[in-house]
Amino acid sequence: MIVVMLWSLFLGTCFGSFINVVAYRVPRGESIIRPGSRCPFCTVPISWWDNIPVISWLNLRARCRSCGAPIAARYPLVELLGGFIAVACYLVWGLSLEGLAWMLILVLLLAIALVDLDTYMIPDAFTGLVGVLGLGKVFLAWELHTVFGHVGAGLAGAGLIWLIILVSKGGMGFGDVKLVGALGIVLGAQGLAVALCAGVILGAFAGISLLLAGRKRRRDPIPFGPFLVAGSVIAAFGGEQMARWYVMWASS
Repeated sequence: MIVVMLWSLFLGTCFGSFINVVAYRVPRGESIIRPGSRCPFCTVPISWWDNIPVISWLNLRARCRSCGAPIAARYPLVELLGGFIAVACYLVWGLSLEGLAWMLILVLLLAIALVDLDTYMIPDAFTGLVGVLGLGKVFLAWELHTVFGHVGAGLAGAGLIWLIILVSKGGMGFGDVKLVGALGIVLGAQGLAVALCAGVILGAFAGISLLLAGRKRRRDPIPFGPFLVAGSVIAAFGGEQMARWYVMWASS
């Protein structure tokens, strides 16, 4: 079990490293395949031994070997998040197709959060992949009513966010509508409800904290995607338990 966990951690950090590339290049319209990894400051290609997740960043002391430019701590943090996601998926779903699907979905959601933080946009291609993987995960259960239920949750969730946008005349974008639709397919009605509640609470807490710290003004935009992603992670690993606790609390 320890060996599998270590391999999961390593695989997850590699996924995280790739997500760093995706989050940097996709908003700039660059290929995620070619050219290979290179320093964004001096454009010198990065050798494989300087591209090992987390370890190379520590070994280089967060500096480019060629020009000495700083390498942001975000890179190893994202790699570690990818590793933790992979280990968590193994612990919950074991070595299964469902666990693999969840890992890919959560890593994609991590990419969505990063791009939304940087650009206030959510790429449709990422959202579409999340929805497709969600359908694949649901089809693994081979229960038709479950498929219809998850698709219905996606449509209902997307419709709710679209209605909120119309009523509030802004506040969220249609990227959030599509993301909630994809999350409904992945999580189902119960999981989506947990994700939305957690996302709203986390977003409100972050917004108030930024206002109090003077980092944001009242009319400054704050991307909602990262908080939806955080809420979805909570729902993926603890949604059923949280829903049960709420039902017990509400009925007591």
